[in-house]
Amino acid sequence: MGAWARGAWVSVAVWALAALGAAPAEAAKWGRAYVNALPDEAFASVEARPNGTKVRHLPHHDARGRVDLAHLRSAMGRLHQVRWVDPANADRAREHLVKHFRELGQPVPGEPRASGRPPARPRAQQPAGRVSRAHPRKVLVIQAPKARR
Repeated sequence: MGAWARGAWVSVAVWALAALGAAPAEAAKWGRAYVNALPDEAFASVEARPNGTKVRHLPHHDARGRVDLAHLRSAMGRLHQVRWVDPANADRAREHLVKHFRELGQPVPGEPRASGRPPARPRAQQPAGRVSRAHPRKVLVIQAPKARR
């Protein structure tokens, strides 16, 4: 069977699974209406602004109250992006999220692994390099040149 035929069969199989309603590998996206309908307990932190309005941060429980692992990971990754009314709530929210990771038996992002290896660096801390646009469809990252002594 040629490469084209194998590719065609793979495409047919993917379409068949989609038609049968197979669940995607990643969690479904939560729309704005779904998130707005969630109770306050579904969020890592609920704050009150000085004008009395409520601000809910980092949803990670679904409508039934179960922890959604994909959204838990997303909440942990977005923790530093939140504009907190009270900065002390950031620590409380992190503790809440870490508690869920431990309950689920998942490794906590940013903590040393059981193997003794250091945690993976967040993307913002990855070493910067030069970007080469030698190929129109591919972007190659070239490490920054070493400093001369």
